[in-house]
Amino acid sequence: MSEMNNTMKFKKVLVCGSGTMGPGIALGFAMGKIPVSITDIDSGALDSGQETIKRGLELFATQGMIPKDAIKTIMERIEFTTDLKQAADGADLAIEAVSENPEIKEKVLRDLDNLLGPDAIIGSNTSALPVPEMYPDIRPGRLIIVHYFNPPHIMPLVEIVKTNKTPADVISALRAFYKKIGKYTVVLNKFLPGFLVNRIQLAVMRETLFLLEEGLAEPEEIDTAFKCCSALRGVVHGPFEHMDMIGLDVISAATGFVFPLLSNSTEVPKTITDLFSKGRLGYKGDGGFYDYPDETKEEHILKRDRALIEELKLFKKLVSEGEIKI
Repeated sequence: MSEMNNTMKFKKVLVCGSGTMGPGIALGFAMGKIPVSITDIDSGALDSGQETIKRGLELFATQGMIPKDAIKTIMERIEFTTDLKQAADGADLAIEAVSENPEIKEKVLRDLDNLLGPDAIIGSNTSALPVPEMYPDIRPGRLIIVHYFNPPHIMPLVEIVKTNKTPADVISALRAFYKKIGKYTVVLNKFLPGFLVNRIQLAVMRETLFLLEEGLAEPEEIDTAFKCCSALRGVVHGPFEHMDMIGLDVISAATGFVFPLLSNSTEVPKTITDLFSKGRLGYKGDGGFYDYPDETKEEHILKRDRALIEELKLFKKLVSEGEIKI
């Protein structure tokens, strides 16, 4: 296997899986002017993925992120095919975005290993599985976790989880590549279930569910408090920056007093099990904490995406002007 250097160029990307995440991942590469093939064994999934990408581009154009006449050019960078061998031809980077079924993942990963060139990198978009540890014989050091967030064409962050066999130049090449196409990366030194972002999110969820069950406030009040304070401030200051701003003397006093009172439950909260048993799954069912009538579900998602794009525009502006440190 030849040595990779920091100037390695990713000239073509392959995305395996046209389900929830694959189309948005592929769109991110195409918008970054990178040719990309998206493949799935189900032609219907590819058709659905193509419609998802078109809607995403139309929304970007409506929100002023891209010119309307750029849609055709971006779409032309994306190949949709059920032929994995054709899709893998010339790909330097493959993103595996199939279901979290270990048997399916292993088959796809072994097929990719056989079809790709020796220096190509395979990134698994798993949200829970220690993929490189599960299949240590598949591209040691070049099979890593590359974790996106939904919706992946809008959310700017990618978590990269390295192993002790991952060469430094693989990481530096990926970071440079993602920066080039407008994504931000965080590199995790090892695998922990949930990675970084989801572990923090789940910690917040556990405490908010605890506060709800304690009768402190209703879901609407908790959501409002989070959006108007924690989420808004979190864009400007990460938790460590925020602690510095508050003062570590204050943090020392607050943690000593409040930490013993926080939830440390390891059980699924009763609120969740009760809602789940009633078929209350959120958007997927008849509602969760809130009701989502069928005729409004698509509009709810559209409103979310429009708001995220407006936040992304401001975020990129503030980062470029040095107002937010990244």
